[in-house]
Amino acid sequence: MNVTRQRIILAIVVSGLVVASALYWHHLQQLARRNADALVTPVVRLPKVPPAKDVVDPSSGTSTATVATTSISAADKARLLVRELRASAMKVEDVQALCFQNASLLEQLRQLGADAMPAYLQEIADKMSPASLRMILIETVVHLDGRNDARVDPILMAVITDTTDDKNVRMRALLWIPETGSLPDGAKLLEMLPTQTDADLEFGIVRSLRGFKVAGSVNVLAGELSDEKSHLTRIAAYHALASQGDEAALNVLQKSVAERLVNGSQESHAQEDAVAVHGVLALGELPNSSSLTLLESVTRNPANSVSVRSTAFDSIAAIGGTDAQQVVRRALKNESNESVLVYIAHAVAILGDASDAPACLGKAATVSDNYTRTELQRAAHTLQQRTE
Repeated sequence: MNVTRQRIILAIVVSGLVVASALYWHHLQQLARRNADALVTPVVRLPKVPPAKDVVDPSSGTSTATVATTSISAADKARLLVRELRASAMKVEDVQALCFQNASLLEQLRQLGADAMPAYLQEIADKMSPASLRMILIETVVHLDGRNDARVDPILMAVITDTTDDKNVRMRALLWIPETGSLPDGAKLLEMLPTQTDADLEFGIVRSLRGFKVAGSVNVLAGELSDEKSHLTRIAAYHALASQGDEAALNVLQKSVAERLVNGSQESHAQEDAVAVHGVLALGELPNSSSLTLLESVTRNPANSVSVRSTAFDSIAAIGGTDAQQVVRRALKNESNESVLVYIAHAVAILGDASDAPACLGKAATVSDNYTRTELQRAAHTLQQRTE
């Protein structure tokens, strides 16, 4: 009996220890979870609202105690949140890392909407603010209401034109300034371009000009196609010229592409090949049937890279019309490069009609690459659904 009693007592003690351990472990988990939440979610310390006094309005007899529950204004809250972000940005230079680490703060700011705009603009204008934060806020204000809020454009242009400001911040402002829709900015940027000596900022300005139509810009942009310019600047110049949309710009584009590809593209030189690809692409952005002869010659020249020849078919499809249709039909019949045939299939699917389906299926039967065969068959199926 004594042994049995001892065993019972021991079992009770062990059970009690197990329960106590479980409760203690649960307590530790709760503490760990709260500490983890505190690390992940930044705490925004908002000023305390003093308790309201229950005052009765003599004119109405109603109580004004509800004033006590009114929080601080959205504008003040935005300033506090931006201040929190600034403190974090002092330690984090990378823009993506700053966004990731402060996702909660950024979400709180997003919920404030346009009420946060003054706080954003004040921080962007402050050159002592960390560059990473200013870059984030530039993109934020543009997406928030950059086209309709007249306060945004002057702040961004002030950053762009200040030669003492951080270059990365100026580049970010240049990237987004076209979204403000302010036409005078284009003329100002064009004025800055000839005197710009920094290659990165020169590229940034030319890229921005893609978003503006500026009188007298064609000759200036033509100069940016010079081989002495960086490959990124030349690429940007092609697209900026296409955006001007006039005959003078088209003539410059056609002349430049023809001269650049007279002996074929430099496939072994990746940067030069990229410039050629974007020149061909720009002809499709400024669609005109007068470019078709040049583009067809580009597709037929085996000295051009596959990328250049394939892109030419994208531009031919963008130009459209009966003449473009005939160009892709000839290419479908004669082309043997199976990578290029993929782009021909896409162009035929856009420009062709049901009568082109048999040619696509016939070509599909001759190729060895499964992907090329599938794209030709898909083009045929698309065309079969199209009435003549």
